[in-house]
Amino acid sequence: MDTIVIPVEFKENKGGVAQSTISLAQGLANCGLFQVIILCPYNSEISKVSFQGNVHVITSKSSDWKISKKHFFSSLCTAWELYLKLRKYLNNNTIFLSNHSGSSYMVSLLPILNKKEIYVNRGGTLSSNGFGDKLIRFKLRHNLFIHTIAISSCQRDVLRSAGNKDENVTIIHNGLPLPNINYKFHVLNPSCLWISTMGYISSTKNQHIGVELIKLLQDNGVDAKLNIYGTSCGEEVYEEELQKKVEAYGLQEKVFYRGFVKGESLFQNSDIIISFSRSEGFGRSLVEGMLRKIPVIAFRGAGGPVDILNNGEYGYLVDKNEAEQYFEKIMYMLNLPEENRINVEKSYSYALNMFTETVMIHNYQSLLSNLFRNK
Repeated sequence: MDTIVIPVEFKENKGGVAQSTISLAQGLANCGLFQVIILCPYNSEISKVSFQGNVHVITSKSSDWKISKKHFFSSLCTAWELYLKLRKYLNNNTIFLSNHSGSSYMVSLLPILNKKEIYVNRGGTLSSNGFGDKLIRFKLRHNLFIHTIAISSCQRDVLRSAGNKDENVTIIHNGLPLPNINYKFHVLNPSCLWISTMGYISSTKNQHIGVELIKLLQDNGVDAKLNIYGTSCGEEVYEEELQKKVEAYGLQEKVFYRGFVKGESLFQNSDIIISFSRSEGFGRSLVEGMLRKIPVIAFRGAGGPVDILNNGEYGYLVDKNEAEQYFEKIMYMLNLPEENRINVEKSYSYALNMFTETVMIHNYQSLLSNLFRNK
């Protein structure tokens, strides 16, 4: 049986990378063609996931995979430890599937000859001088990956600019589980309009634009409220500035910090989902909204949302990441409810055909089966 090894360095199962990796591991195991091995740090959340079927989880003694030259020796020891546990699963038909620079670094340190590695570019620009980005760029330039996968055309372009050959990349979009509730379209109500944005609280996610949007809507007679779903990522200065803006606008009763929320409760109180992010490898929350017949808006320049919304054919894209442009889209939806309903229904059908776990697993299965036959 062909073997897929997925090294996972993150500690929490929050965010699109973690959720997509878990879905992918389980889906590949369920198709019956592969055994899936997950390598992860001690006490990470993924080590506690109850996988079904042919999935084996191997943990290291270390709870943190340090990715730097400074910690090379400790990383090497971790790699040796993982290898000793992993080697009984290895065969000539083994492919490593790296989701991040840290996981690719760990693959590089494993004492295995002729490793076959695929790199999945899930986000970022690969343009920094950090050790992780340098490592990925080196591997791309020297053709050390047997193939690469991009989750959007934006991320394909990132790989291309870093030295990847066009024939060595396949776009496979993230796939999300279908909701367990049958959502129906509902007409937006200007007397009570809940807007939700999701992601770590950071300057990249631009939650402050959401605050500005709520002020603009309130000033124009729309009783709008903002749900900020997500946890801190350590940008204390930005978080303080965000709260000061809320207070300066007098929106303490209109802006709500919800923290990290799982399940359908995330969408029960969401009339519109907006991604204010200036950069997104994909844009998971947009697909989540589309699959629940909730209208979605995003910034065209963010990258990934252009794929998800098919260049603005589904959902709504703004050309400038400014509150005024989001305001115009919302007023369009409020003033033309039938046109909005048609857009939402079309968006739902598109997401159903393009961005579900079933579609993602099928695409990975096809690619991996082809690579195993030809390597």
